Amino acid sequence: PIKTAYNNDCNLRSHLGRAHNMFEVMYESQKRQRVSKSSKIRPEKKREYHQAALNCIVTDGRPFGEFRRAGMAKFLDVVCPGYLIRYVLLIMFSIA
Repeated sequence: PIKTAYNNDCNLRSHLGRAHNMFEVMYESQKRQRVSKSSKIRPEKKREYHQAALNCIVTDGRPFGEFRRAGMAKFLDVVCPGYLIRYVLLIMFSIA
């Protein structure tokens, strides 16, 4: 058995599963989270999404943090699961 302080082994199990591919020690809920977040988006599609987000921000005069808001984040997760806007990359993309 795995022993940890305070009898909480969730983080340890998650780490072992993710970092060391020991998925058998993960709880079922942790395995489901891993599957749902493993959506891969092709790089060309990601560039297209970044450009669309940048155009939206510039055209409508919105702040860069607009897509970080709870409602917008939920919408984006429905439309394109796994897509996260990295603001530093978005700004760098706009300069290039």
